[in-house]
Amino acid sequence: GILYFVYQGALVHALAVNHLTIGQIAQQTTGNGYGWIFYTFPKGFVGTFGAFGDEFVGTALLVGLILAIV
Repeated sequence: GILYFVYQGALVHALAVNHLTIGQIAQQTTGNGYGWIFYTFPKGFVGTFGAFGDEFVGTALLVGLILAIV
């Protein structure tokens, strides 16, 4: 749920560009695996809110995990 919300723009874009459906994504095999969805440089479809949300959720999960261990 949370990861889909955070990466929804990237997933929808990747599916549209490659003419895939959700069912086909499990069957697709590429030489580089599925890393082409999550590049480390800015994409045009990622807005400020999406980028901030990604960092906020990731940091919150990391802090929550650390506090759970301690």
